Amino acid sequence: MAYKPQLGEMGFFTLISPYDVLLTPKTVYTCQSARTLNDFISSGESVYDKFYAPLGVSNEDYQRDLIDNVVIVGLQAGTGEWVYVPSSFIAKAPDNTGVKYISVVLGVSLGAIPDEYNLDSIIAQFKDVVKSTLAIDPEVKGVVVGSPKWFTHEEHELIETTREQEIKTSDSAYVQLTQIKQENEQLKKIIKEYEKIFKMTLTQDRQP
Repeated sequence: MAYKPQLGEMGFFTLISPYDVLLTPKTVYTCQSARTLNDFISSGESVYDKFYAPLGVSNEDYQRDLIDNVVIVGLQAGTGEWVYVPSSFIAKAPDNTGVKYISVVLGVSLGAIPDEYNLDSIIAQFKDVVKSTLAIDPEVKGVVVGSPKWFTHEEHELIETTREQEIKTSDSAYVQLTQIKQENEQLKKIIKEYEKIFKMTLTQDRQP
């Protein structure tokens, strides 16, 4: 049964030779247009020369499609690429039952910060969070945008004082986790000290 195009339908199309060479492998295409052969002919266009001859399709096959008044389907890829194919050469409806993957970039705007800041630590933290959460090793880069801004030393000191105060009073999940880790390390040290004391006490008690 010939494929019946539906505008907006998208997925992985399977085309019959020789039209199969027109598609980029593993690329999603969307059905953006559908016009019958009679519609093209009535507008004075040479359908065979435009859609069949360039692919080496015989006039016999064209005449068969002409009798059936098949549809010329316009498929468009996400990159903007267009492919036109007679519906009789579409083997089956799009297969979009797979898992859709998209490339994602997370943008973090830091605003204006002193040029002397070293962002290596925070970049490493970003990478650790993404890797531990998604098991993806991301590429994180610091990118300068816009023109430099100049502040007086007094303004700079005021900004830094305010920033440091906000860091100290922050109760974000990251800050809480950091505090818990620090407390855990302190508790481990205390436990080790108590273990030493306990062992020493046992040793003394066993002495005659």
